[in-house]
Amino acid sequence: MNGQMGCAIFFALLSRATQNHWYEDFASELLENICDNLTMSLPVNFSSGLCGIGWGIEFLKYKRFINDDTDEILSDIDKAVMERDIRRITDTSLETGLTGILAYVNCRLMSKRDTCYVPFDDVYLSEVNQIATKFGISNESKEITQVWNACLNRFKSSHNCPWKKGISILCEPE
Repeated sequence: MNGQMGCAIFFALLSRATQNHWYEDFASELLENICDNLTMSLPVNFSSGLCGIGWGIEFLKYKRFINDDTDEILSDIDKAVMERDIRRITDTSLETGLTGILAYVNCRLMSKRDTCYVPFDDVYLSEVNQIATKFGISNESKEITQVWNACLNRFKSSHNCPWKKGISILCEPE
């Protein structure tokens, strides 16, 4: 929701809307920079951390901007997410809390892959299901299109950030 990943998504979508491949090349450069400089010292949250970066990569794959397997790129993020004890989270928001983590976990589980790799272990997935049930967070709210629509709704009120406003203009909720 913030930073280079949001800009990469913006330019990828802009390339499709304008049929200008220069924007897609720029989005690819941004994405490469993100991956090359990714550090696990970032927060785990969605709005400005690892879950948002990972979700953004999966979103670009979902929208067919990325054709490669994302498991290698995201395996370190998967591990960092599992290190966060979700049983102790009280913030349920998309931006900084449980819903954002669940959105990332769900998009990783739903990602198409050529191998039988499972990004999260059984204990973690059991805890994820228990805590989502405890807080009444439905599977629907974790679907990639629902998360995207939630992001778009937040971007519409982003008066101080031109790329966020641009995304809300380029895209109508799905």
